[in-house]
Amino acid sequence: MNKTYNVAAFGIPASLVAAVASLGNSKLPLCYTRHSMLEACADRYGVLPHSAFPTVFKWSDNWAIVEAEASAAGQLVKFVVRRVVDARRSLVLVVLADGTVKTLWTNLNSDQHATLDSSKFSRP
Repeated sequence: MNKTYNVAAFGIPASLVAAVASLGNSKLPLCYTRHSMLEACADRYGVLPHSAFPTVFKWSDNWAIVEAEASAAGQLVKFVVRRVVDARRSLVLVVLADGTVKTLWTNLNSDQHATLDSSKFSRP
């Protein structure tokens, strides 16, 4: 059974943070699914410019890890990262360990995630 960790709920195990950082340091190529691109075009906070969507996940591009999912064996399966793209918004990507972007959305930079349900997340 997979376990999902959230930084604001209980934190993310250091091993998963290191796995995401390793992917980012090796400049993981990103492949956007049709679903993710449809979500990008229908985002409630407006469409972002094409330049906001990276083709490669680079850790040096100021990403913050929001969530990480691990297999029963503790291997990274999926991660959620966020970075500021303009004065008002941040881009959030849900990425499989192979670089597939499952979905994405924008959040307001001021969003404090007051509706986060921490019961859905594991403790490290």
